Amino acid sequence: KRAFQRLCGDYEELLDEAAQLTQPVDERIGLALFKIDEACAASDLTRLDAQQTQLLDELVANCHELEDIFLRVNLVEVGLLAKEGLSTACNSYIARR
Repeated sequence: KRAFQRLCGDYEELLDEAAQLTQPVDERIGLALFKIDEACAASDLTRLDAQQTQLLDELVANCHELEDIFLRVNLVEVGLLAKEGLSTACNSYIARR
């Protein structure tokens, strides 16, 4: 009985030592997982920043394209008004003769 108790005590000590040895490993694994989570969050933010930058660049390009379209429309309007004005002036000249 005493030998069995001694063996149980020895086994308990071995289990305690093993638990103490694995605790730092568990802590390091937990810390590593935390660092991985932080790195993933940082890369997600970087990816979002890159997407936002790309979207802003596309928006600026679209604004420049719209500006060009409006300039062309203005030129067409000026041309039409000039033609209309010339036509009106010619009609007035012809009517006066």
